[in-house]
Order: sequence, then structure tokens, then C-alpha cells
Amino acid sequence: MSGIQDPPQYVLIASDAARGPASSTLAHPAIIHYQYADDAPVNVIPPPGGQHTILVMEFDESDPTAQPTVRSLSEDVVVSGIKVSEAPGATAARPPGTEGRSANPSMYVIETSVKIPSSLPETESVDQNFIAHFKQRNNDLRRVMAYGSQPTDLLPPAEPTSQSPPEGLLSSTTPQVPEFPRFP
Repeated sequence: MSGIQDPPQYVLIASDAARGPASSTLAHPAIIHYQYADDAPVNVIPPPGGQHTILVMEFDESDPTAQPTVRSLSEDVVVSGIKVSEAPGATAARPPGTEGRSANPSMYVIETSVKIPSSLPETESVDQNFIAHFKQRNNDLRRVMAYGSQPTDLLPPAEPTSQSPPEGLLSSTTPQVPEFPRFP
């Protein structure tokens, strides 16, 4: 561990999953495992079942003053940032047996969010179909709203789409509006 500071003792997790991004809930991790560069990487592999959240905090050995980077090894948690500040009372409250050693007085707050699974289709063609269908319906509605107030030949005709509309949407035919008598 030459060249870097002592490992962090004060680590908190700020999760915005409970109340949304406006407020955070702070929690202490259940287990803090220190993994060094010369340790076997097998210890970091997540256990089967995916019930544990594993966050990896990496320090830059070449620059001990640089802020560490944090990443998530869990599929359902995303790390959005880290805040490093002085831990209040860290120098006064030292663990027993550490009187002669230096300790890391910083508090690390790791900001996390729960990953929301995407239920939208990942193909761009559905989006293009939807946009084309929307444009055609919008043009049809404009023509219906302008019916009787101005000649329809001033409005551009609806552009035909070469693709069919997505399933579940209404057809894009122009609705028939009955002819009403005009009063002077």
C-alpha cells in the first residue's frame, strides 16, 4: 500500500431509490472488504443469486490526493457519484489500538441509484413508424379543424407513409365531417 493513504473507515451509501432524486437515504454498508492491487481478484466476484450489492472503490496509486473512482458490479445498482469530505470527529474518535498509526479522516459518501429496466422496444424502426403516424394524424387533425374556416386546398396534403402504423394505434384515415349549412 505504498504511496496511497490508509483505506477509508467512514463509508456511507446514499441511495435515492426510496424517495426519488430529491432526497437521499444514507446507509452504512453491511460489509466492507478491502482489496489491494496485489490481492487475487477472485475475492471480488459477486456471489451467485445477485442479492448482494457490490461497489468497487479504486484509488489512483500515482496520485494519492486524487478522488477515488467507484463502480458497481451489481446489475440493479448504478453509481452516480462520490463525495469526499472530512468526517466530523474523526480525529477524536479513534478505534482502539490505532493510537500510533495514521488513519484516513475522510468520509466517503457513494451516491447510488436503482437501475430501471427499460420496457421500450430497442428498435429504431418502431420509433420512426410512430413519428410518421403521429405526423400524419396531426396533419389530418389540422385539416379537420380548418374545415369550413378556410379552403382546404391551402393546406398541404397529408404525406403518405410507406410503413404501416404500429399495432394498437388508430388508423390514419381522415375522418368524414358532415356538411353543415353556413349562416351569414
